[in-house]
Order: sequence, then structure tokens, then C-alpha cells
Amino acid sequence: MGDEILTFEERMRLAQAGDKIAYESVLKEIAPLIAAFVRKFNYRNLLDVDDLVQEVLLAIHQASHTYQSDRPFKSWVFAIANYKLKDRLRTIYRRKKLSEIDFADVENELCEEVDFDKENEPSLESMLHVLRPNQRQIVKFLKIDGNSLEEVANKMGMSVAAVKVAAHRSYAILIEKFGQK
Repeated sequence: MGDEILTFEERMRLAQAGDKIAYESVLKEIAPLIAAFVRKFNYRNLLDVDDLVQEVLLAIHQASHTYQSDRPFKSWVFAIANYKLKDRLRTIYRRKKLSEIDFADVENELCEEVDFDKENEPSLESMLHVLRPNQRQIVKFLKIDGNSLEEVANKMGMSVAAVKVAAHRSYAILIEKFGQK
């Protein structure tokens, strides 16, 4: 690939021709964009962002042969991400036995400005202080800074599995203490 910067479309074309380095670079660069997309539409915090990002990346891998390199790559990726997001929400709603939902309404609600009553809401810092320092740092790295599990594991000197366990325990503590909104 050399020193020149290749577009997603060019690297995906190379990946489809068998270039594993190009394929790896595409997936590494697109993962944070997918995570940001999922976080933006994480309706009522129902979704585990990292799990959904992995599901989207797997879907991209499975559908990579269908990508047409003359079309915008990000549009293709976000169409897959949008489908997976809605599919996951449908599953959650079905489990909760809620009535049929209109995703147009959900998307409108997601995009509306939320007006929080700041006096009644605990600050993020005060919420995180119920956690041990190690747990607090993991949550900050994952959810505030947007680091991947691997990045947090490297920063904390832990295994990815240990970071996952600590993160899930931290989320459980926060949900128990403050509820899920």
C-alpha cells in the first residue's frame, strides 16, 4: 500500500482481492465509527454497544463479497449497522413483550433534544464515585473515551476477559444504584 492514504473504497477493493492488511485496516478504522453510530442511537441505553459493534463487524465480514467498490463504503457499512441496530431493538422489544413499534417514531425520539433537569440528576462524576477506582477507570475508558476492550486491556495491564468482567460488574452496580434510563 505504500505511504499514500487509500480510501475505504480502494482498501475494500484490495481486501476483496485478498489483501488481508487492507481488510484489517478497514475494519480497525470503521469500528470506532460504528461504535459512535450505535452510541448515538442507543435508545434508552438498551444496547451493549461493544457487542453490537462486533455483530456489525461480523455482518460486514459475511457480506464483504456483496460490496460494490464503485459505491460509497460508509453508506454500505451504515446500512448494515442500521439494520443490525433495528434488529437488536426488535429483539429487545419482543422480549419485553411490548407492542409493535414504529421505528420512524423511535428515530424521531432518538433525534429529539433531551432536556434534563440538572438539579435532580446526579452528575456523571458523582455516579462513577460509587465504583472502585479501577472500575471507574475502566468505565471512563470504555464509555466516555470510546476505547475498545483491547485498548483498555492494554492501558490497564489486564486481559480483555478481565476488562469485560470488570465492566459488566461496574454497569450492574451503576444500574442497581441509579437505575437504567
